[in-house]
Amino acid sequence: MRWPSVVIAAIVSVAVATSVGAKGPWRGQIVEMETGQPIAGAVVVASWNVRTAGWPHPSEEFLDVAEVVTDADGRFTIPARDLNRRTKAGTAVGPVFKIFKAGYGHFQ
Repeated sequence: MRWPSVVIAAIVSVAVATSVGAKGPWRGQIVEMETGQPIAGAVVVASWNVRTAGWPHPSEEFLDVAEVVTDADGRFTIPARDLNRRTKAGTAVGPVFKIFKAGYGHFQ
């Protein structure tokens, strides 16, 4: 089974988004790890949860999801969104990215 790899630009976007609460957009390119060739038609799913304080443990619940498919160059864009407006109590957490393509293992 082959494993796709996310190029540096996508990894940097994810790190910045989760560390400073960025609203996007999130852009990246999916490439074959061994050859560096782009992977067209890969499904990229971004999901967000809302974390609320609770005793004795905080809880997390589903907030939002976005799904896109990579183009012929393996590139994708997930549009910006303001999730803080949708959370009455708690903090938006994410996005968490998952990538799927037939013939490859999934990447998270």
